Amino acid sequence: CTGAYCAPLTPTKVYINGQYRPGPPAEVALRTFDEIALVIGSPPPSVPASYDCHDAAAMEQASCQGFLSPRVGG
Repeated sequence: CTGAYCAPLTPTKVYINGQYRPGPPAEVALRTFDEIALVIGSPPPSVPASYDCHDAAAMEQASCQGFLSPRVGG
């Protein structure tokens, strides 16, 4: 289960850097800079493979502190 959503009625899948990772979500290793998508229910047409803090909204950039570096060429 993920919260109140339980398989098989509501399947849960984990994607790391846009690639599906089979197995229990609790066993996924969390690594710096990985894009982790926890999909509950039907997956969207595409799952993101990366996240660019430089293009994040101002509110989201606060969560990227420590990961931001000056953008080269701009």
